[in-house]
Amino acid sequence: MNRVLLISPPSRNSRQVDLIPMGLLSISGFLRKNGYEVKVYNSEFPKLTFYQAKIEQTIKIIRASDPNFIGIGFPSEAFDSAVEIARRAKEVNKDIKIIVGGIHPTARPVETLNIPYFDFLVSG
Repeated sequence: MNRVLLISPPSRNSRQVDLIPMGLLSISGFLRKNGYEVKVYNSEFPKLTFYQAKIEQTIKIIRASDPNFIGIGFPSEAFDSAVEIARRAKEVNKDIKIIVGGIHPTARPVETLNIPYFDFLVSG
């Protein structure tokens, strides 16, 4: 079975802790309905104080979930953390496919796809 982990990455500057990643939840419902095993992780939800602790916790979730695919939806202020999470995920398993989407990838698709850790981009 294909395992998918959808991640809302942390931001150094934003106070989006209490926002629910509705786009990722919608994608999750569609994928589940079509036979995928899906988990959604909002890395802002654990009220960890330090940015790096949020990244480390996200990597623990990736290791525990052992996904075939990771979807990362992010705004521009979370671009750096999305890149770091994708880089570290590829260190965990080089065969994980990383799919990105959200505001930043839609607005800046060429810049986003120039990141070597991102395999696919969904725009719009």
